[in-house]
Amino acid sequence: MSPDERSGRAAWGRTDAAEDGGRSRAQTTQDFAFGISIFVLAAVFVVTFVPDVTTPFATGITEVEQERSQTASRLLVGNVSDDGTPELNTSRTDAFFDRSWADGELERALGLPRTASVNVTMRTADPPGDIVMDHAIGDAYRQQAGATSVRIVSYDDTVYRLEVRVW
Repeated sequence: MSPDERSGRAAWGRTDAAEDGGRSRAQTTQDFAFGISIFVLAAVFVVTFVPDVTTPFATGITEVEQERSQTASRLLVGNVSDDGTPELNTSRTDAFFDRSWADGELERALGLPRTASVNVTMRTADPPGDIVMDHAIGDAYRQQAGATSVRIVSYDDTVYRLEVRVW
């Protein structure tokens, strides 16, 4: 009789190693390896895909895009105005917006690389937001993340917002 049986306690589910031939720990190594591999796969998944989930919220406008939009607006105002003042020359401004630009030509004229996308729009300053449709040129802007440079200019004795977007 075992000591547990003599004391009145049953040895629930316990067997001695000698009785079962040492088979009570049959798959410990395999179970451990399986568990560790599941853990490693889960850790790799988290490290790989979680940053991609937060990327749309973490990426912003780079300093390069900001500098490009400021440079483009400075060049534009300098080219279509008299002496670089905010008073735009009407004939030069109309010629700029009425011209049909070939692929990459507008970017080059504004000092941008060919891979950049650019949109130039003149909007009335009061009330803000009204687009003067015959004074918009460049790639279609669909609320992409990009740098915007705004200059208040005078065109034909009316105040406008000249917006240059680069993305």
